[in-house]
Amino acid sequence: MENQMLKTWIISTGTEILQGLYADTNAQWLSRRFNEIGMEVQRHMAVPDKPDLLRFALLHAADSADLVVISGGLGPTRDDVNRDVIAEVWRSNLSENVGALDNISDRYSRCGQVLSDVGRRQAWVPESAMILQNDHGTAPGFFIPRESCRFSGAALLALPGPPRELQPMFDRKAVSMLREHLDGWTVLDKAVFTILGYPESAINDRLHHPDDDENDVGITLLSNPGRVDIRLIIKASDASNSERLRAERRQKVHDRVGVENIFCEDNEIPGTVIGDLLRVQDGTLAVAESCTGGALSSMLTEARGASDWFKGGIVSYDNLVKRDQLAVPPDMMDAYGAVSPEVARAMAEGVRRACSADWGLGITGIAGPDGGSLEKPVGLVYLSLAGSNSATIVRKHEFGGDRDMVRQQAVSGSLDLLRRSLKGMPLDKRLP
Repeated sequence: MENQMLKTWIISTGTEILQGLYADTNAQWLSRRFNEIGMEVQRHMAVPDKPDLLRFALLHAADSADLVVISGGLGPTRDDVNRDVIAEVWRSNLSENVGALDNISDRYSRCGQVLSDVGRRQAWVPESAMILQNDHGTAPGFFIPRESCRFSGAALLALPGPPRELQPMFDRKAVSMLREHLDGWTVLDKAVFTILGYPESAINDRLHHPDDDENDVGITLLSNPGRVDIRLIIKASDASNSERLRAERRQKVHDRVGVENIFCEDNEIPGTVIGDLLRVQDGTLAVAESCTGGALSSMLTEARGASDWFKGGIVSYDNLVKRDQLAVPPDMMDAYGAVSPEVARAMAEGVRRACSADWGLGITGIAGPDGGSLEKPVGLVYLSLAGSNSATIVRKHEFGGDRDMVRQQAVSGSLDLLRRSLKGMPLDKRLP
């Protein structure tokens, strides 16, 4: 049976948003938080500081959602029109709230300012509203529950626009108020699976079957160069049902894309995955990067405790660095070029020796936009992995996209080569 989540619409107000001067970060942040607490955000809207357009948006939202959340427009200036339009649409007179006024007066006093009639206007809120005091600013937020509505519509949550005021007000005050006054909460869980080296279309083809019932589990694919994240959003009536659905769908993901192809789960960072594998072997790693310019080293060292297993990295853009730091023979570079399997192999073996590591990884390639040729096009990358007790591996790739995309795919390819080698898995990847 489908679990009906409370439907939420988010309206961000401010002419500056529509002019492209500021990003609508409030809607993004609120959407993430609502999904975490079990409410479904169905729509984002951005509206300028114009009463007619705001009135139209609020009427439409109130007729379609369970909860309307509006941010901004609660300050003292002439373009702060939200409270007036909200009072009109929700059919509730404005009145001066004593508690809000005291909080505003106190804040003005602590800042050495005198509260004017213009500033006092912030204390006027709809009579049917419940106040959310602002601990980080002056304008209060407020909540109008459904039972206080004078029409058959949605509940409303009004929040100030500045993120430093909106976020703590929502987390510390609004959530508990919403839980108290809104029925129909859903237990919401999520699972994330990260796959490297496959296109989004291939993953999508394996995941979706015509006979799947996805009313209780939503699947979203987030694609980046060289990486696809599978996100499951699980809706359930209670915690035990959520755990059952999560376990069932997790097994389906493993079966359909192959557990060996899943780099990590539940937002575990790549460096932690590699570090855990190296710790099991009591091994260490060093990397030599050319076209990735240190991006792989940066990603690996995001993991806590990386100094336990990461010896260091050498960014060898110049051939002299390859020669002097990695001991790549000059005649090899002359004969085969810096972007070649021979040089990639020498880089991996050279950095392993230079850093006294158990494993050495070398990356050399042409990220573009210049430097390519018919024989060696932009996107050509060689990855090489040298181990103290194994033969050196070299893999050729021809990545598509612009410079940043080639670099990202090279990093993803390196990580996957490392993981598969450390786990003793076949390097020839395939989907089930």
